[in-house]
Amino acid sequence: MIFFYPASTQTADYAIQAVRDLWMVILAILFLLNLLMIPFSSRSKFTRIWGAYLLVLVTTISAGIAAIIGMVYEYGNLFGYSSLGWFNSDVTAWGGLQTFLGNAITSHSHEMLPAVMGGIVGLAAISFGYEKLSPLKRNVVNLGMVIALFGSISMTYLYLISTFGTYVIPAIGSFGTGGMNGLALDDTQTGLIGLGALVSIVGLYFILSSRKADRLFQISEMFTWVVTMAVMIGIGYSIELNETFYGFGSAGSPPNGGAGYLYDMAYTDGHLLFAFFMLPLLAGIILVFMYAVKGQETLKRITVYFMAAGAIIGAFGVVTYVLTLFWYVEAVGIALLIIAIILMAVSLGRSMLSDRNEAGTIKS
Repeated sequence: MIFFYPASTQTADYAIQAVRDLWMVILAILFLLNLLMIPFSSRSKFTRIWGAYLLVLVTTISAGIAAIIGMVYEYGNLFGYSSLGWFNSDVTAWGGLQTFLGNAITSHSHEMLPAVMGGIVGLAAISFGYEKLSPLKRNVVNLGMVIALFGSISMTYLYLISTFGTYVIPAIGSFGTGGMNGLALDDTQTGLIGLGALVSIVGLYFILSSRKADRLFQISEMFTWVVTMAVMIGIGYSIELNETFYGFGSAGSPPNGGAGYLYDMAYTDGHLLFAFFMLPLLAGIILVFMYAVKGQETLKRITVYFMAAGAIIGAFGVVTYVLTLFWYVEAVGIALLIIAIILMAVSLGRSMLSDRNEAGTIKS
């Protein structure tokens, strides 16, 4: 945490967070209701973008479920469930309070990012206007969306039954001491969301803008998907297949830990900050920016250069951090991405000011 609160203000802090979370849930419900109207209000367009539409719909529901799981966790972490007799009995049957809280926070954190990123992929495809593609290329995009859709549904199901139940998510193809090595089943399903995004890029390439600056921003949007996959899958899967060394971030000897536990902890810290936080944030901001900002070609190009450098250096920095425990390279990459976000905010501010001045001129 960046800020720390005295004990006297903790209750107020919890109340503010609760109001924030409730407001976000209300917004999600309103967004979901609007999505449900699309097949009826824009039927002809829906028949061409059904893949992206269904992906956005399902990932919206999945992100909402992840948010609710997070709120259930927070309530239990702060107050316990003794006041909720029926639910407290279920928690006890599922392994007790600490077991339930551990499963809940894991499901919340592991489900939220793939759901949000999957939704961004679907929204990006729609914003690019892929319904204008030829049937073959459009179906390539829809194929990618269906792959991501399947991953979203199966991921959501796994996290629900592992949170509200006794199901333990297994590893696939376990080997090594104590079966430590192997891909976790949930990670293979979240990986399908990324795989679907990569497949859709093949079709989306043919709908890129003819304007150089806008085209570069669209490429940057898709590049965030590629980099996220490289960090999450390329590095993450490699670690999961060698947990006898990495030890799940725990010191000791297999099956209770591994000699390289510090490197596993480095990956946890590095990928959470870069791939879990910065890249989805950047991908979402790029979408808003492309929709809201017109013109400003020079500033757009400069912003793209910072984004590209930040993404490449940041990804290389995660690798460096995992291999050497040297985190400064990743920090440089993240700093460049922050500069790119600031530049986009400046561009957005200039665009809004220009629109306001034009509106004032028309009225006068």
